[in-house]
This record gives sequence, C-alpha cells and structure tokens, in this order.
Amino acid sequence: MTPTHSALWQILTEYTSETGLIWLQDAVNRLQASDDPENDLGFLSGMARRKVGSASSSWNTLTIQYETEEFSLAHWDLPEVARVFLLGTALARVSDRVTFLQTAYRMGDELERVAFMKGLLLLDPQGQCLELAIENGRTNSIPLFSALALYNPYPAQFYTEAQFNQLILKALFLDISIETTLGLETRANPELSRMCLDFIHERQAAKRNLPLSIWLALLPHAHDEGQDLLRLHLADPHPGHRYYASLAVQRSGTQETYQEILQCRWKQETDPKIREVLERLLLPSDRLQ
Repeated sequence: MTPTHSALWQILTEYTSETGLIWLQDAVNRLQASDDPENDLGFLSGMARRKVGSASSSWNTLTIQYETEEFSLAHWDLPEVARVFLLGTALARVSDRVTFLQTAYRMGDELERVAFMKGLLLLDPQGQCLELAIENGRTNSIPLFSALALYNPYPAQFYTEAQFNQLILKALFLDISIETTLGLETRANPELSRMCLDFIHERQAAKRNLPLSIWLALLPHAHDEGQDLLRLHLADPHPGHRYYASLAVQRSGTQETYQEILQCRWKQETDPKIREVLERLLLPSDRLQ
C-alpha cells in the first residue's frame, strides 16, 4: 500500500462496523487476486454504501497526509472513503491506470462519481485525468459539480487559468458558494475579476440577485469599479453579501484600502459571523474608535 492508501485503510478500520470491516477485507482480497479488476470493482463499489454504512463519529477534523500537505476528509462520508480505497486497490492490478480510471468513472452511478471526484488527486496525483475532470465540470448535477469545485485540490493544481476561471464562474452561476474552493486566492487573476464584473453587470441588467460569494473571486485583482461595488456590499442589507465582502478583504489582505468602512461596519454590525471576520481585519485600537 502507498502511504495515502494505508491512511484511508486506517480510517476505515477505525470507523467501520465489525461486519462492514469483514466485508471490506473480503472485497480487498477479491480485488488483489482479481483477473478482471474492472468488473469486480464495479460490483464491489456498488455494494459499498450498503455494506459499510455511515460513521457515527464527527468527520470535522479528519485529514490524511498527502505528500507535504494535509488532505481533508471532513466533507466525505464513510462509503466514499471505502470507494476511493477500493479504487486504489484495483489500480494496483492494472497497467493502464488512466484508461481504468476513465472506465471506472463512466461505469459508476452519481454517488460513485462523487466519491471518485472527491478522491481524484489521490487516485491521479500526476493530473493525467485532467480531461475527465473538465468533463465532470460540465455536469448539471450540483452534488457532482460540488465534489470537484469545493474542498478539492485537483483543479487548483492542474487546471489552466482559463479552465479554473470557468470552474469558478459556473459555481457562481449555480449559486454555489466558492468559500471552500481550494486555491482560489493563489489562482485568482485579472481575467477572473473582469469575468466576475461582467457577470455582475449581466445579473444587474436582468434584475437578478448577485451570487453572494462572488466577492471572493472579484476582489484580489479588482479595479476601481469592482472595489466600489465591494464597498457598497460591505454595507449591503443582506448579511451574506456583508460576510463574503468582508471575507474577501481578509483573504486578499487589502484591509488598509477599506479601513474606514470596516471601522464603520464594526460599530454597526450585529451578525456574530460577520463580526468575527471584522475582528480579524481591525486592530483593537481600530475597534475602539
């Protein structure tokens, strides 16, 4: 087993029931001896949710070590861990890993594909399945798209600038919060800010609500109009806009630009979640003014 594969197994042994673990060990043995890992994986993966069940413990802090980084499993469920583990086991039996992964993805149902996308970096650490990820990004399924766009390090690591920008814009179009899109701060770019501004103009012209989290993608490279819009939404009646606008300032490190309005917001803000962000933006002396 690779270190990553071993870490997944350790989690499964800790959180799976006794009967579920017996089934998992039998499944592993079958895959390790399989002459037809593709079909055996399809059969076993389909059974995993029923056999493994759900963990009773909280997943909020679960991580595994991946190379020099920690890979969070907080948004996974136990059958997803099992399915990615079984995929990794089957991969050891094949020579053409990319073709095998492509076939496994296309043979799976939606829940299996969600697990696949969540674990894509662990299954494909060299980015050889990039086109499969791009294909997945075209889906209209919110759970499947979210498995790629949220909490997932794969896009930030392997997407081109244009591909990453399109992923962000689609998330905003679907009204999916991009707060947990990994690598957004480092991959943000002037073209993404321009695209966000155009998107805001389109929504305003159609008299439609703006995506609440758009400020996270707009701000890092925003010009004057974008900065003015953010100032306006720091005091927006909708707490969601106030929260994400404040968070955008924090993440971009631009609090000096907005110091005056941040101080004003601190005096007026009643939402505890937004006040928490403002506390991180203002020095104690600023909050006393």
